[in-house]
Amino acid sequence: MKKIFLLILTTISLLQITSLQAATTYSPPKKVVSFDLGQIDTLDYLGVPVIGVPKLHTISYLAKFQADKYVNVGSMFEPDFEIVASLEPDLIMLGARTQSKIKMMQSIAPTFDSTVWGNDYLNQFYLITEKTAALVNQSQLAAKALEDIKQQVAMIKANAKKAGKVLFVMTTGGKITVFGPGSRFGWLYNELGFEAAGDDNSLSHHGDPVSFEYLRKVNPDVLMVLDRDIAIGKDTGMAKQLLENDVIKSLKAYHNNKIIMLDGYAWYTVGTGITAMNKTLAQIQEAIAVE
Repeated sequence: MKKIFLLILTTISLLQITSLQAATTYSPPKKVVSFDLGQIDTLDYLGVPVIGVPKLHTISYLAKFQADKYVNVGSMFEPDFEIVASLEPDLIMLGARTQSKIKMMQSIAPTFDSTVWGNDYLNQFYLITEKTAALVNQSQLAAKALEDIKQQVAMIKANAKKAGKVLFVMTTGGKITVFGPGSRFGWLYNELGFEAAGDDNSLSHHGDPVSFEYLRKVNPDVLMVLDRDIAIGKDTGMAKQLLENDVIKSLKAYHNNKIIMLDGYAWYTVGTGITAMNKTLAQIQEAIAVE
C-alpha cells in the first residue's frame, strides 16, 4: 500500500494533478515533515499531526510546535537534511522559502511543493489546501473551511469599494515600504477589489520604500500596517513609534479610525494556512466595517 502512495505522489509532484484523492485512499502519510508554515497551520487545523518542523519559525499562534514532541528540522532557509533523513518521513512539504532544496528533499522522501506565489493568489491557496487535505484524507473538513473562506471573500468583494482608497505598508527597522497592486499583497486590489491609494510607484513585488511625505500626499482612507519585525519574532516596538507623528495624525485614515495594525505573522510569515487566511480576512473586513 505504501509503495502505491509513494509512486502516485511522485507523479503528482511532477504533473501537478488537481485531485489527489486517489493517492490517499489506501495509505495516507503518517510521518510528515513540513518546512512550510502554511501547511503546518493547515494540517493543525485538520487535526493531522506532523513530526518535524522548523522551530525557529513556529512562534505566535503556532508556538505549540515548540514542544519537545516535535523535532526541529532546521530553518526554512537552512534545513538539517541529516535530521530529516533520520526521521524517515513518508512526506516532506516545502514552501517558497525552501523550494530551492527540493531535489535534496526528494532524495530523502516524497516531497510536495506547496508554494503559493504570484498572480491568482486566492485560487492557488484553494488548490494547495485541497491537495494537502486530499493527501491526508481530510478533504471533507477542508472543503467546509474553504467554503467559509470563500463566503468571506465574496462579502469583502461586494463591499471593497466602500473602504475608499487603501494603502498597504510594511515597517521594518524604522523604514516604511508600500505594497501596491503589483506586489506580493497585490491580491488585496487585484482579487478583492480594493482601490489602491497612490500611483504606480508601488508596483514592485517586494514593495517600494517611501517617506512620510508620500503618505501625506496619497492620504489614504485606510492604512494597513504590517510590522515585519513582529512577524519574524523581533518585536522592537518601532512600528508604533513610527506611527506616532503629526503626518500620520493628519491622514484621513487616522481620523476614520482606519489605521489597521495587521497580524504580521499570519499575513507575512505563514500566509497560506487555513487559520492564517481566516485571520487575514478578519482584518481585511475591518477596512470595510462601519464604525
